[in-house]
Amino acid sequence: MPNTLKITTVHKGEPLSIDFFAKEPDGAVIDSPESQVVYLTFARTDADDPLLQFASDDGSAKITLADALTGLFKIRLEASDIALLKEGRTYYLNIWTELSGPRRLQVDGTITLAASIEPT
Repeated sequence: MPNTLKITTVHKGEPLSIDFFAKEPDGAVIDSPESQVVYLTFARTDADDPLLQFASDDGSAKITLADALTGLFKIRLEASDIALLKEGRTYYLNIWTELSGPRRLQVDGTITLAASIEPT
């Protein structure tokens, strides 16, 4: 069963950080975390195709394995990476792992970019 995440504290122009532990359904650390491909997807609804997608194997180092023993992964996105997301709107996000065979959903949730009032 995936963990659920609700993000409401990110404002326009701020980076986004997500840490998560990749686990097997029984709660054990996922097999071969150093070999897993991790995907982060954002969509407008929970049934849409991804609006934004990031992968640990895309060469950008936005998704990294921080600790193989615990399966801790860190996702670090710059404000420019999520500039397509509009303030005040809710988007759905999923984090998947894949080694061989079917992908495993690790995290599902939502992100709502907090509204801000910029000076003129």
